[in-house]
Amino acid sequence: MIKSEVLYNKEIWLDDTRSIKLKYILLENSIEILERDKNEKNFYDLSQASRLEEKVAGSYYGIEIEQESANRFDIDRIEGISYSKDEAIDIIYTLFEYDVTPISMVEIIDDIVTQKSLEW
Repeated sequence: MIKSEVLYNKEIWLDDTRSIKLKYILLENSIEILERDKNEKNFYDLSQASRLEEKVAGSYYGIEIEQESANRFDIDRIEGISYSKDEAIDIIYTLFEYDVTPISMVEIIDDIVTQKSLEW
């Protein structure tokens, strides 16, 4: 199940009469992974859940940007950016700070994630 939380809202005036409204949204996806039994080489389905050693539960985070203007609505999302909520929030803040729209979101996020991986 995907939960969403609007973190930032912004209205940008393009000229005297036109504006766009942007919403920057954190997506949280819950996951549950069935782990492999150490004695077997295959994964078991839920009907054999008693043989499983453990279940791993957690979340991974994504980003959505909504853009609304007088006659148009655009939206784009990436559901899996990071397992770290703080990292996803940092990326959303950067997108908000630089007025990133849904049209360019994927390329900008790719650049941000690539730059962060080079810093490690």
